[in-house]
Amino acid sequence: MTPLLYDPFTPLQLAAYLAFLKTKINSKNIELEYIEQYWREGSDQKYTFSDKERKNISKFLNLLPLDKIIQAIDIASSKIEESNNRFRYLCGVLNNWIKENDRPQEVTEIIKYWNYKRPQVWKKADEGKVLHLINKYDVIKIKYYIDRIVDEESGWADFDTLIDALISEKYD
Repeated sequence: MTPLLYDPFTPLQLAAYLAFLKTKINSKNIELEYIEQYWREGSDQKYTFSDKERKNISKFLNLLPLDKIIQAIDIASSKIEESNNRFRYLCGVLNNWIKENDRPQEVTEIIKYWNYKRPQVWKKADEGKVLHLINKYDVIKIKYYIDRIVDEESGWADFDTLIDALISEKYD
């Protein structure tokens, strides 16, 4: 008889693990109820989440802490009046925060820098292209090029031009 490479849970360990899972599920349900109650307080008292909305919030609870979701509700409530549109806005805010958490800090820094510096009629930075630039150039050099392009205001309409300038070393 060959020995087991993996020892299965003992009955006691299994019982403890199942109790832990039950506590975690109950805790998540309590947070979900709190979020729904907080949502109702900021809107009409009759509004309740649909099953789909509850699922969405549940997914967000797996990725973000409760206080971030509450903060996003406050943001959505201050911007949008109607509950259905407000919920979509809330999901957008939360999705953006999740993206920011997943991307390297340098990418977020460059995107924010470009979007702050550029005239509003210019396009926003593309995350994939920024990631490509970060792999080739350091943040200081990229910011230097952004400053030069914006200062010249020579019709640079999008982030691709920054990439072209970096590749051709136009400003060196």
